[in-house]
Amino acid sequence: MPAEMPYATDEPSNSLPKFSGSGGLGCGMKQKFVEQFEDNVSEHHLVSFDEAKEAMFDYYKQYGEVIGSSAAANYKVAMNIASRMNPEEIVLTVFPSSGLSEEVKEMKEKALLINEN
Repeated sequence: MPAEMPYATDEPSNSLPKFSGSGGLGCGMKQKFVEQFEDNVSEHHLVSFDEAKEAMFDYYKQYGEVIGSSAAANYKVAMNIASRMNPEEIVLTVFPSSGLSEEVKEMKEKALLINEN
């Protein structure tokens, strides 16, 4: 979940940049699709927008594929969880987005700048 507006926060809604397709509702409100499974959730993980963009770039560098910022947030958390697990255990995540055009453009421009230097 976005660090800038976590799930079920009591804070009022804000306009801070967040990874795409997500964001808390503020004022203690909960997204219905999460609330119905809330008893099954053992951990919540916060990822800032900047961390999500960095993970988006890391994934692109490693695999040559573009994923969106919310997918990149999932990737970052999945990699963190995997680092604490035994080698025979498996992490499964879903990439819920392919990326907003602005995010993809920014990431590719960053890759070009790095390759030029």
